[in-house]
Parts: sequence; C-alpha cells; structure tokens
Amino acid sequence: GSIKVCEAQAIYSLIKDKQYESILDVGTGPGFSCLYMAKALKDSGVSGKVTTIDIKTEFTEKARSLIRKFGLEEYVEFISGDSTDVLGALPPESFDLTIIDGQHKYDQCKKDFVQADRLVSSGGCIVFDDIYLRPEHNPGPRNVFQEIDEIFQYMEDMSEIARMKEKWNLRHGSFVLKDSNPKEVMGFFFKK
Repeated sequence: GSIKVCEAQAIYSLIKDKQYESILDVGTGPGFSCLYMAKALKDSGVSGKVTTIDIKTEFTEKARSLIRKFGLEEYVEFISGDSTDVLGALPPESFDLTIIDGQHKYDQCKKDFVQADRLVSSGGCIVFDDIYLRPEHNPGPRNVFQEIDEIFQYMEDMSEIARMKEKWNLRHGSFVLKDSNPKEVMGFFFKK
C-alpha cells in the first residue's frame, strides 16, 4: 500500500508552494510519500527535514533504501516505533505539514490527529490519506476528517478511478463500502 502518484504530486506541490520545511510522515510504509516530500524539500532549496515514523522496521528499512537510491538521505529522519509513543514525545508546533497515513482504525487515526494538531504550527497543514467511505462497523480516517472539516476532493483520471473500484469490489466491501468514491481518498486540513 502506498499513496497514488497524483496524491504525492499534490503534497509535493503544497510543500513547494507553501515553502514548508519541517514535515511529519505518520506511517512510512514503503516510503513513496516520503520520497516525494524529501524531493519537494530539495527542489525548494530549503534545509528542511521529513521525519517519518513507522511501527514496522521492515518498512523503515525499505523506505531508507528508496531514499538512499535517490540521494535524499539528508532530508529524511527515520523513526521506528508506535506513533502513539513517538508523537507524544515531539515538541509542540514543530512541523509545517503532517500526513496521517499510519494505522487506519478510527481510534488510532483520532489519536494521531490530536497529536498532529498539537505538532503542526499555525499556517501548517494536516493531510489525511485513505478517507474513502468505510462500513459503519469499521470507521477510519474519513470519520475523523469529517469531524473536523469539509472534504477536499482531488480529481483523478478515469483509469485510476476504475482501478480503485475494481480493487474494492474484489475485496467484497471488507474495508470500503461499495458506494465509495475513489476520488475521496485524501483530505487536507489547514490549521488556523
């Protein structure tokens, strides 16, 4: 699992446009979003840093290898650990942008948001990934996002929409409701 190219490009553009320098990536995964964010820092000419956290050390190592392959090591700090523990130890208002893409259960996503809200400085942004509709018995990132703001939708090409629908149909609604909109997979929350 990883964010889609169009989502990574939106985050890349946001970092460059806003000249964000301190980025927090909750849920490193294979490192694709981290790669785009580090590249945005480099292309912006800032001496910023992406702090990326994942509970699975195998993801951290895979992402570290990807970042090394593109020569972006100086822009990334890797932390292996549970976001509940790691985020609580970070100083307030120390990040310009946070992406929440770790554990997708409602309770954990809510904890990550509460910490992200504490950690993001005024004018910063909190990004939620995977805000698709979920079954009522299995709430997730969208439910947290809906509690705080209106939904922002990024228009995707028709082949990507068809691919996502097919993927969701193959899983028989196990984590996404059949009526979900593949265009509703990421949300941005700008802190005032």
